[in-house]
Amino acid sequence: MPVYKQPRSPYWLIEVQLGGHRFRRSSKATSKRKALALEWEWRKELSAPAVPDSEPPMLLGGALDRYFQTVVQPRNRPKNAARDKYLLQRIRHDLGQDTSLSAVTAARISSFTDGLLREDKTPATVNRHLAVPGC
Repeated sequence: MPVYKQPRSPYWLIEVQLGGHRFRRSSKATSKRKALALEWEWRKELSAPAVPDSEPPMLLGGALDRYFQTVVQPRNRPKNAARDKYLLQRIRHDLGQDTSLSAVTAARISSFTDGLLREDKTPATVNRHLAVPGC
């Protein structure tokens, strides 16, 4: 039963089971009718997807720029920085700088590496492309 009362408490307890997990809390209500209404609201709240509305999704171009500025440049190795910048530009060009990070899936990275191999790049070169951003 999703709404029940403990023997020594005046308040009704709400128990909701979603996705194999059990959630339990006090309704702080002494009326069963109010507790049932709260249980319905809480069930809707828990089953709604948790998507933040305030922040837009990060795009690949911005993530690669941020990586270059915060990881590659502080190392202060100009030769490596030039190589890494080239590799990051290649990733930006092939995957698209306006691509959402959530759209960069394993399948998409796999098609990127397959494209490099079709261009007769060696497996070591492909691995260098993947090692720069830590794919």
